[in-house]
Amino acid sequence: MLKIMGSGTTASLVFLLWFTPHGGATHLNNTAPSVARGVFCDTPEEVTALVTVSDGDIAARLRTVNDRFGKEACNMITAAYFKDAEARSIPLSQGIVHVVKVTMISFRGGTEWMHLAKPMKQYVPIFENLPTA
Repeated sequence: MLKIMGSGTTASLVFLLWFTPHGGATHLNNTAPSVARGVFCDTPEEVTALVTVSDGDIAARLRTVNDRFGKEACNMITAAYFKDAEARSIPLSQGIVHVVKVTMISFRGGTEWMHLAKPMKQYVPIFENLPTA
């Protein structure tokens, strides 16, 4: 659960898509926060489970991972964050998934930005397509 700055309210996170190589998530830098919509998970193991689970669509994959690791272990959200470092890479038949550690500072809740009282370490999957011959 997230603590929102200025209140004791908690927020639940919604999910729809994940990071792709040509979205805002690939232009991460350490000086200015990046903003992107994608999957944010609590640990690299959760990201690994998400990208290697056999269920087809992202909603089913998120349910599977959250059932295994706990409610809201991984969520699809729009967030502002700073890139930290790559935690691991996962080779798949379709390409490589880079698991990147980020520090989330705020997220979109409905039409408003919710600023975190304390920045939160999260992990995001960034997919890189392999060139086809």
